[in-house]
Amino acid sequence: MPAIDETNEKMFLKALKKGVVPATGCTEPVAVALAAAKAMVYLDHEPIKQIMVKVSPNVMKNALAVMVPGVGEPGLLIAAAAGALTGDSSAGLSVIATIPRQKVPAIKELAHSGKIRAQVASVADDLYVEVMVQTRVDKVTVRIAGGHTNIYEIEKNQDFIFKKTRPATHQVSEINHFLQQTSLATIWKFATTVDLAKIMFMEQAGRLNMALAQAGLQHDYGIAVGNHLKTATTGDLEQKIVAYSAPVAGLTVRCQE
Repeated sequence: MPAIDETNEKMFLKALKKGVVPATGCTEPVAVALAAAKAMVYLDHEPIKQIMVKVSPNVMKNALAVMVPGVGEPGLLIAAAAGALTGDSSAGLSVIATIPRQKVPAIKELAHSGKIRAQVASVADDLYVEVMVQTRVDKVTVRIAGGHTNIYEIEKNQDFIFKKTRPATHQVSEINHFLQQTSLATIWKFATTVDLAKIMFMEQAGRLNMALAQAGLQHDYGIAVGNHLKTATTGDLEQKIVAYSAPVAGLTVRCQE
């Protein structure tokens, strides 16, 4: 079979590289942590007076009961506290990948102190995150929309430090538009002719996901969906795939859109 044309191949590779991204935790609370961490960059290490988190209904729904890795508690308040106190704003979806164990008590204390509040924003976006961090001296607000790491505004004391065009509500990205218009035959042609060296980055994703799946099946994390499914399966391959997938969902390689 002849190779796929260069333009289509580039778009498929772009889609894979955008979609297969290591993320420490479910991407919704991680986006909140990222916004909080980015806000702290501009606050000169002053003590936090308050944090206000506003998110779209979809983000609120997805993030309420999701555990924040390294802390052992769920929710947006924990995510915001983790991002503000320990987040690496340059790390994207891995913003809270390396929470020091000794910082966990401080994260929990801040999250439960009453200084952090979260509410649903009055927006039509599927994905919208706004985090305002205020100290005694300054106030910084970071806004994300259209993608979990797509910061489009950073505002400090009513002055914009950074600003770019806000993504349109329900905007379809170039990649998604391409995939929506692509035939199954073209997808099959790419999958069966692409040079494997060009997609070796996916091997890391496979290793990460398998390690997480096995850990999730060996321990009672969260509500132990994977363990329950594994116990209920009859050995059927399809059921086994579902059981292995459950512990991984929201933990590592996630699509950003």
